[in-house]
Order: sequence, then C-alpha cells, then structure tokens
Amino acid sequence: MKSKTIKTIATVAFSFVFAAASAVDFGGIVGNVTKFSVQPETTYAVTQKNDVTGWLQVPFTADGSMYLALEGVVRYTYDWTNKDNSGMHTVSTDISLLKYAYTARFTPGTALQLSVGRFGISDFTGIIFNQVSDGAFLQFRMPRFEASAYAGYTGLLNAHTVSILDAAGTAYSYDATKVYPLAAPYAVAGVSIHAPYLFANQTVSGEFFVFCGVPGIDRTITHDVHFDATLGFSGPIVKNLFYTATTTVGKSNRENVSNLSRLTLTYYPPALSSSVSASLLYASGKNGRLGAFRAFTSNKATYSLLEPEYSGLIKAGLSGSVKPVTALLILAGIDVVFAVPESTASYDGFQYMLQAQYQLFSDVQLGLALSHFIGKTHEGDKFDMAFTARMSF
Repeated sequence: MKSKTIKTIATVAFSFVFAAASAVDFGGIVGNVTKFSVQPETTYAVTQKNDVTGWLQVPFTADGSMYLALEGVVRYTYDWTNKDNSGMHTVSTDISLLKYAYTARFTPGTALQLSVGRFGISDFTGIIFNQVSDGAFLQFRMPRFEASAYAGYTGLLNAHTVSILDAAGTAYSYDATKVYPLAAPYAVAGVSIHAPYLFANQTVSGEFFVFCGVPGIDRTITHDVHFDATLGFSGPIVKNLFYTATTTVGKSNRENVSNLSRLTLTYYPPALSSSVSASLLYASGKNGRLGAFRAFTSNKATYSLLEPEYSGLIKAGLSGSVKPVTALLILAGIDVVFAVPESTASYDGFQYMLQAQYQLFSDVQLGLALSHFIGKTHEGDKFDMAFTARMSF
C-alpha cells in the first residue's frame, strides 16, 4: 500500500513537471548600441555596447496564473575618447529577472497578485525608485480600488546595471573591472493605494516608501534612512486631453523636508497615433525651509555632460510622438532647464532630442537617437548620436 502511494505521487509529480516543461517558452535578444559624443574642448567619445539576453518562462497552470520567469544578460562595453586615445573594456553579466508569480482571481475585475524574486519595480513618479530589485510584491485589485505592498533588498544587485544614490546625492562607487560588483545594500519597503475613477473620472493615488541602509556582503550602509510620500492625481480634462500631477515629500536623515513635483498635460490628436505633451518639473534645492531633493535610484535629469540628478532644478518642456506608418515611431522633445540650488533660480541650459524607431521585421528593430544640451556656461555642453539595433529570436 505504501509503495503504491509513493508511485502515485511520483506519477502525478512527473506529469506536472512534464506538462509544465512542454509549455515552456524561451527566446533571446541580441542588442547593439553605437554612440558618438561631442563634448567641450574638442573632446570626442565613442561608446560601443553589445549584449545578449536570454529569457525563459515556465507556466505551472493552463491559464498562466502561476509561472516562473527568468532573464539573464551578458554585456560588453567599450568606451573611447580622443583625449587619451585609449579605450576601456568592460564585461558584465546579470540576472535581470528571476520571478515567481501567482494571480488568484475571485470575481471579474478582482484579483490578488503575488510576485517573489528579482524583477523591476517603480514608484508613481518613475524617478525616485525605478530599478530592478530583489523582493516581494503583493497587490489586491478591484475595479475601483487597488492596494499594494513591496519589500526588498538591493545588496545582491549588479552595480553595473543599478546605480543607487548615497546620503550626499551622488552615486555609490564600485569596482568597474569586476564582472559582478555588488550594489549598495539597502532594505526597501513601500505601500501604495490607487483609486481609479474616484470622482468625475479622476484617479487618486497615494504612496509611501522607506529606504534604510543595512549591512551587506562587501560594505555596510549606516545612518542613512530615507522616506518619500507621494500624492498623485490623473484623469481627463476634456476630450483627448489628459493630465497627471504628482507631488512628493522626502526626508533623509537630519536634512530638511524636500519636494519633487511634476505636472504633465497630454493631448492625443485623432490621427497617426500621435501625442503632444507639456510638462513642468520642480526638484527642490536648499530653497528656504526645503532641503535638496534626493531620489534613491540614480536618474539623469538632463542630457548635460555633468549628468545632474533630480535635485535643485526646474525643467519645463514640450514633447510629442507620431507614427506616420505602422512600423515607424518618431519622438521629439525640447526642455528649458533652470538651476535652483539655493533660494534663487537661474537659467542653466536648453536641450532637445529626436528619436526614430523602425520595426524592419517582426523580430528586428532599428533606432536612431539624437540629443543635445547647450548650457549657459557651456561646461556641460554635449551632443550625442546613437544607433541601435535589436534582434529577437
């Protein structure tokens, strides 16, 4: 009897594994980026990036409500400038996705979603915390209400692909010669609520994140605790015209409270799958009683050679996108940037960008991107032109 029970369990387990394996989906992407830069004092730079990405998804249920996803990448980078006429070679490898996911559906529009492992996570703004991280995400969804919670750890990430800001607002340094240098160790926790169409088709959102430095394998972050609370509103104004507004209050250690606010208006013309947007962003410096804003994930606020973070600046811009044909997407944008490190604002520079993405075949995409920052003092002037190619299989 005991032997028969064991055989039955083994047969069921084997059938389960075989069924899952037979539905496994996998593939890969080969990518290339070739970028040319013109910088002050007749400096020319070339960056060459080549990467190979492989992905795998194993479903455990017929409806896809439970699955395991894996994605890994190997990247080669070569940087060269005419000033020293020598280049730097870097090879890195990373597991960018390793996630177990399960979705329990109850009634139409109501579900509970759980994700555990390594995956991308972003806050409402897309500026404060926007990166891959190791952790767990739980979300409960209803037609008129969503609530979610996240807890994670950053100390096992690859510093080549994730850049975290320290208490001074600058990116942590790491040994670039290593294939897998570890990122700065922080414990991360966050909760958010989202109320779609709460009133007059308007959506209200609230979010809170805390980042706390903790001991890691090769370094320990102490005395660095960072809080961010965000309130957001979005919805239609008139037909085809929508807005998104967010404001964030941040607090780091003993620094004064800081602020990040952004307003975006977007109009969708009824032709060519196009859009036109106007935006205004403010990231506080040491402005009166406000402290300098500091994000957690490093994000470059402009195309300047100085690569400023979102702190002590105002940026106003116009952007748009259009698809003249199905396979071609064109994007363009201009911004005026003002520096507000202290109590007064001053003109800092002007920038523009132009991008084109062309789907040559269903599995081949080509791209061209131009960007140019023209600063008040020309110290941060920079012109970039990048060619990209991606092939999936």
